[in-house]
Amino acid sequence: STLDRSSAASDVYKRQIADRIEHWASVQPDGVFLYFEQQVISYGDVNQRAEEYARVAISKGLVKDDVVSVMMTNRPEFFYAWFGMLKLGVITAFINTHAKGAALAHAINTVDSKLLLIGDECVASFTALNDGLDFIVIPESDLVDNQFESFASAQAALGADIVYHKGLRAGLTSADLCCYIFTSGTTGLPKASLITHSKWINTGVRWCAMAGSNSDDIFYCVLPLFHGAGLMSMFSTVIATGAPCVLRRRFSASNFWLDIASHQVTCFI
Repeated sequence: STLDRSSAASDVYKRQIADRIEHWASVQPDGVFLYFEQQVISYGDVNQRAEEYARVAISKGLVKDDVVSVMMTNRPEFFYAWFGMLKLGVITAFINTHAKGAALAHAINTVDSKLLLIGDECVASFTALNDGLDFIVIPESDLVDNQFESFASAQAALGADIVYHKGLRAGLTSADLCCYIFTSGTTGLPKASLITHSKWINTGVRWCAMAGSNSDDIFYCVLPLFHGAGLMSMFSTVIATGAPCVLRRRFSASNFWLDIASHQVTCFI
């Protein structure tokens, strides 16, 4: 049955997410990972950029099992940041981009974030907290308020001694946490769901077994990446297949069928 095939597939698929990213970057460095607006980003590209984020995290003293919070709208830098943390065994907490005030402070404090990687579109929510949080701003261009440390400036300050290597995540297993995904908080403050590497990876493996998804597919994501449906159901399947995904900032009714047709999309959640 379909469920039997799903279970059998997941039982033999025990790896860390960073291993899968590095695998695809090795075997198909020019294979497309993302289509985003006018950008075409390969698996080799995303792996290289993730290493840059890993080096910045190393320079900030982050080590395996530390927690970094990421608050950013749908764009490629979301993956650069997360995959970079995965390379170190650092756990990422994904913050709802609409969170403010007490809900935002609770989300950060409940997971004991050591650093925050914040899209410049979300900075105002953090400055309003005014509690001395240590964060790096990730702009979409070189234009960013100089009162905040930008990713570009943090990268420029890196010394030659800050080097990434796979040994930095030594001891990490598929049973370890890869991220926290928060509930919506409709019945109280947001609660952090604990997602392990195996849970995230096996979600995609099971979808492939049930739906027959493979590397010939082209995926389409309009859901927010801080949410389980977009990040886990969709992108764990993308990573399981090594296929490309068309990423939009948000759903657009007027552009939906244009995107589907122009990219020949086959899979949509």
